[in-house]
Amino acid sequence: RLDAGPKGATVQFRNDSFANPAGLVEFLSERGGVAKIRDNRLVLQNALGSANARVKAAWGIARDLARKAAA
Repeated sequence: RLDAGPKGATVQFRNDSFANPAGLVEFLSERGGVAKIRDNRLVLQNALGSANARVKAAWGIARDLARKAAA
């Protein structure tokens, strides 16, 4: 589940697991302090003002996580 709002986005993984944990760690390190794990959720804190910006950000997050999961 991916939710994007004006302050950022949250991702909750099915069954609270990720297919490639090493890829998830790599995803977190690539985003510096913007991405964190909190309460079994991935939290990305970025200002996403417009609805268009939220959709683009959500698409990019989903794409990048899918690539990390498949790697």
